[in-house]
Amino acid sequence: MCNVASVDHDGLEAFLRFGVCGKQLGTVTVSDQRAALNATWVASVSAASGGFTTGGGTAAETIPNSAVLYWSGPATATTGTGTFGAGQANAAAAETLAATRTAFSKTTGSGDDSAAWNPTLVINVPDAAVAGTYTGTVLRRVMRSSFPPAWPPTWAEDPRWGLYG
Repeated sequence: MCNVASVDHDGLEAFLRFGVCGKQLGTVTVSDQRAALNATWVASVSAASGGFTTGGGTAAETIPNSAVLYWSGPATATTGTGTFGAGQANAAAAETLAATRTAFSKTTGSGDDSAAWNPTLVINVPDAAVAGTYTGTVLRRVMRSSFPPAWPPTWAEDPRWGLYG
C-alpha cells in the first residue's frame, strides 16, 4: 500500500511500502492585494532538510529530498492582469525538492491579482527503504517585487505564504 496524505498545509505524512507514491496536494492560492504598480511575485517550494523519515531516521529509514518530485501544474484560476507562469506545467517538467524550486510566478502586471494551482508530489521510495510511516515537510513561500510593505499590513489568504497586501 502506498498513500500520500496531507497532514496540514505545511507538512506531509507519507505512508509508504516500496514503490512510487503520488498525490495532488490540493489548491494553493496566492492572493496579492497590494494594488501595486509593479505587482510581481514568485512562489517557491522546497522540502525541509533531512528528507522524509521514519523510525530513527537512519539511511534505510530516510527518503532523500532528491527522490521527491514536485510539479505545480497549470493555473486552475487567475484574476487580475499580467503574465502568470507555472514553475512546472506538467509531469514531464517535474523537479526534485533537493533544492528550492519556483512553484508559480507573476512576472508582469499591476493591481490586485491572484493565482491558484493544484500541485502534485511524487515520492520515489528507494529499494533499501524499510516499511513505515514517513514524515517530511514541504515549505511554500512567496517573494514579492516591492518593499517596504504597505502599512498596516494585511495577510494574504494563507498567512503561511507571508505575502503582505
